Amino acid sequence: MAVDLYTLSRKHITVNVSRRGPSHVHYLEPAVSKAFSQDSQALVDCAIQRAHQEWKSCPTLPELVVRMEEQRIPMPGDPVLRWTSYRRVYLFDIEVLETVGYLGENRSGSYAFRTVEEQQFLNDLETARRIDEGTADVYRDFWAGVRFQTGSEFLAFRRGYVGPHTAVRNRFADTRPAPCARLSKILSLIKCIEFKGSDASAADIHYLGCLREKAAQLGYSFK
Repeated sequence: MAVDLYTLSRKHITVNVSRRGPSHVHYLEPAVSKAFSQDSQALVDCAIQRAHQEWKSCPTLPELVVRMEEQRIPMPGDPVLRWTSYRRVYLFDIEVLETVGYLGENRSGSYAFRTVEEQQFLNDLETARRIDEGTADVYRDFWAGVRFQTGSEFLAFRRGYVGPHTAVRNRFADTRPAPCARLSKILSLIKCIEFKGSDASAADIHYLGCLREKAAQLGYSFK
């Protein structure tokens, strides 16, 4: 099964999460790919033991983490997650952590903080731009094949407006959200399971719930 293992790292970045001052957000780093396969068991055990050793002298674990991928550094738009596992220093990527916000711009070595609503707004603006450029097809009704024709139409729909809509001024014009390839893949898997209808198994239904939570983490709002 293609499930990856992530381990909690002592490495961290500084994020201005609240008015109380900067907070340390630690890395959740990829450790073993396909962690549930028999061939990977020894690697999984080794990675978990190494992570436990790294945190052995710490009385508490960090409250906030950001998940890294291979050969990456934290980027604006990456979700900031709440780490709730008591003395547990690893996570499988099918598990879901609560998203408390997103990374903002990196200024002088410290990251700004975006709320979930602010990141959704930025994602919507980016999607609207791509619709206007003709580089994205976004469906108003997937099953009926009805697409949004303009970015303004999409923004109006997202905000619940039914009348004429004036395009929202993009005060974040110089900000580029993180790529949404992961979200696109999750949404396609959701559609595949939904298409099964009554033929979906109990495992399918459980996996569908996990996928929906992941999509929400990445800023997608189900209507």
